[in-house]
Amino acid sequence: MPTVSLATIRALVVAAHAAGMLVFAHVTTAAAAIDVVNQGVDILAHVPFEPLSPT
Repeated sequence: MPTVSLATIRALVVAAHAAGMLVFAHVTTAAAAIDVVNQGVDILAHVPFEPLSPT
């Protein structure tokens, strides 16, 4: 499945936040959820089925 680079996600988040918008991300894995949240995504749409790390 194609993915967007973390640098691109971060740039999109910065631009959206500068425009006063929230950023939603659709993720399919726990690792991807952690990655996008670390880049500043505000809301996860369709969270993964696998458990997130307890840390």
